[in-house]
Amino acid sequence: MSGRASRVVVPYARLAPPLLRRLAEEFVTREGTDYGATEKTLDAKPSDVIGQLRCGAAVVVYDAQSGSTNIVPRRARLRDELCGARCQRSRKKGPPVVV
Repeated sequence: MSGRASRVVVPYARLAPPLLRRLAEEFVTREGTDYGATEKTLDAKPSDVIGQLRCGAAVVVYDAQSGSTNIVPRRARLRDELCGARCQRSRKKGPPVVV
């Protein structure tokens, strides 16, 4: 299974609210997470992440190869899809496929 093929977007609404909250809490407590010029409280950060999931700015991604779940910006997910589509287009001469 290739790296990209092992990743799947999980609709956040399919996760139980306590599980979604724990995922967001784990995400915001990772080292290197940047929140811009204004630092927020630890209590506010998970709610902000869940808000980004609700508005579509971020997605939950499960990686079957590593067994890990991550929250990523939608633009990063689209960039991966477009890169894959460009590679496919160069081989098959068709329009890119965007999920």
